[in-house]
Amino acid sequence: MSKFKLSMLLVLVLMVTIPSALPQVQAAARGTGTAVISDGTDLSDTITYAMTGVTVPSDGGYEGWLVSGDGEKMSTGVMAVGSDGVISHKFTSDSGEDLIANYHKVQITEESSGAVVFSSEIPSAGMAHIRHLVSEGPGGEGNGILSALKGQLDVAVANAALASSATDVAGIHKYMEIVVNALEGESGSNYGDLDGDGATGDEGDGTGAITHAQNRSHALLAADASPSEDEIIKHADLLEIVGKNTEDWATAARDKALTVLATTNLSLAKVLVGPGANTVSSNLDAARNGFDADNDGAVSVTATEGGAAQAYTEGQLMATYTIRPGALAEAVAVVEEEAGPLGLPSVGDTAIQSLMRIGLMTGIVLLIGGGLLVVTGRVSRRNI
Repeated sequence: MSKFKLSMLLVLVLMVTIPSALPQVQAAARGTGTAVISDGTDLSDTITYAMTGVTVPSDGGYEGWLVSGDGEKMSTGVMAVGSDGVISHKFTSDSGEDLIANYHKVQITEESSGAVVFSSEIPSAGMAHIRHLVSEGPGGEGNGILSALKGQLDVAVANAALASSATDVAGIHKYMEIVVNALEGESGSNYGDLDGDGATGDEGDGTGAITHAQNRSHALLAADASPSEDEIIKHADLLEIVGKNTEDWATAARDKALTVLATTNLSLAKVLVGPGANTVSSNLDAARNGFDADNDGAVSVTATEGGAAQAYTEGQLMATYTIRPGALAEAVAVVEEEAGPLGLPSVGDTAIQSLMRIGLMTGIVLLIGGGLLVVTGRVSRRNI
């Protein structure tokens, strides 16, 4: 074999080998972030993407998609990538669609090619319990346990306000009856005609705020069903904290209301209804909106501050999508690779690994080529 032919052979081998490895260096788009669902004009109708370190596409931008369990997709709009690799994009459904109720996957595609470059999925078993909390109750009723909780507390707060402005004991008792029934629901031991007027003041949903608060257990069920989802576990734990606060404050308000119903002293009844510390009204307000215990101007998610409003937000945050490169199967592989052997973090850039593969293959080609040159040289010398 002539040196010219051997050189051409080596060139052909390199042309075949190296391009097949180059796409590994030019890997799928990089970047990570989250997509969080919140209330816009309706319940859970808005999704906000926040990503950093994102590869800027060579042509066009990226487009976000929500995907349902049966594969139905809804575009959440084209997203521009800043020169700093940041995506900040908000989408609100024109129809007010509940995005937690109807979807449990996110995909981000290249606008030009339609290829999926980022994705995330919330396990369906975990999402079922999240939906019970914020979208639809386990019996198919209402807008979810935590939405119903806020609604029943709203009923109680409104009637406590009416009681505080009443001018006689009978008026106060009338509204306190509604407060107790809205808090306890029809299964409560105190539910019924509490003011003795022959009628049950019932403006509640029959379940009661206290029972709704106790049904926060779906948060921990969602966490149990999603043991590898850090966001679900984190926000489920916080929801348990503020849900317990809500139950305790609602129970305290119920007990104060029963005390009001037991007195015929107008002045005492007004003091117990509130406003003021540890009254029906103050406990109801804390249960509904939380309590700024440290007077810093904000209600935080803690064992002393958060209430039903914060519990609802934590329920939505349980449905946070953690976005990673690749389609869903590839994104799962990325998570496993990041964990490394025996759960240890992996180190180094994946591009370096690709370069090492190219170097190895090039070395093999050169080794074979060198061997051929040696053999050819020996043959040539024998023929001299």
